Amino acid sequence: MAEVFLCKTGQLTAASRRELKRAGVVVVEVEDPASCQFIQSSAPVSSDDMLWAACDALRRTYTNNYSDGRASTAHREAFAVNVFELVDAARSARRPAAPEAS
Repeated sequence: MAEVFLCKTGQLTAASRRELKRAGVVVVEVEDPASCQFIQSSAPVSSDDMLWAACDALRRTYTNNYSDGRASTAHREAFAVNVFELVDAARSARRPAAPEAS
């Protein structure tokens, strides 16, 4: 979720707005910032909760969604492969690079 910067209309220069936007900040200019209220559209979901949801999905039979049991198994297997590839890619991206051998 992007950061939001709330300011009075005309407070920022065009260059400042561009820099904030480039940094991923959403700029909202209003006449009276004190009268504004922020509403969070959805609660953030932790990576652990996402992984548990994915594992829970793997345990389901999907009998209501797929008429053929073999198709259900194939879909679960494909889903599992995709989930573990995503987890592995995310984990690899966080690891520091191994030093090169000389």
